Amino acid sequence: MQHLELLTDPTSWDRFLDDFDDEMAGISGMHRFLVMTAHAQFREEFDRLMADVTDDSYDGGDAIWDAENALGINPWDVEGHAGLMAITRAVSLAEVTLARMAAAWVGPAHHYVFPMGNLWSRQWEALFYRTVLVKPFLMSANGFSAARDLRDLYTHGYGVPATEERRSQVAQSLYSNFSSSSATPEEHALGFDGEAYFFGQFARFDPKAGRIVTYLGMSKRAEVSKLAAHRVMRQIAIHIHAAHASFEAGLRTDLSSTGNKFVRTATRWWERRSQPD
Repeated sequence: MQHLELLTDPTSWDRFLDDFDDEMAGISGMHRFLVMTAHAQFREEFDRLMADVTDDSYDGGDAIWDAENALGINPWDVEGHAGLMAITRAVSLAEVTLARMAAAWVGPAHHYVFPMGNLWSRQWEALFYRTVLVKPFLMSANGFSAARDLRDLYTHGYGVPATEERRSQVAQSLYSNFSSSSATPEEHALGFDGEAYFFGQFARFDPKAGRIVTYLGMSKRAEVSKLAAHRVMRQIAIHIHAAHASFEAGLRTDLSSTGNKFVRTATRWWERRSQPD
């Protein structure tokens, strides 16, 4: 049985936040570039088409159709998918960072954090941050669980909920944790405007009804606005910085295999694997 070791000189600890922030800046920057460029080029093509109108029957709807055909994209589709892709990358980056931080403080890492060469389970992750740190840290904080639900919905189901109940559950979690209000002055300065939504621009979550309601057709899949994606990624960054800060209070010293739930869970998992079928 591998006993958990506390490392007094954590490896590369000072670099974790810098590495995370640099990578998150890249994800956020790519997201902004994709959605802003798509909308700008679409608007440019739309204006060009409308400026050349000679037929009185040709209107804005025709120009939107022709602009989409000319560019091969619909900027609202780009916005919806780019936001989900960015959130997916951000959540995965956060998960890896949470594991790397833990592996810097406890060992052997291959036993407690990267079993069988894989990333630890969410159960282990939650138990570590709740029971090993002197200052417990909850994985559900800062809307991280909601962001994970959205990532899972997109990664494993292309953003399409299997049932209306599932859609309502995810929507309630998202709208409870992330503001759907208009862009703040700070967000405007970064180029974000419009509204914050998660299931298309015509759908909103009704807390009284406990479900998504729409006034112009229901999207069959998650469609995230650029403002909503920005807010989710910002909260993910806050989550990682808060987790990092929790380590400052130190780790518990009473980490025996029988007294600590994280160590006990990992120990039992390895014991089951060592038993013959």
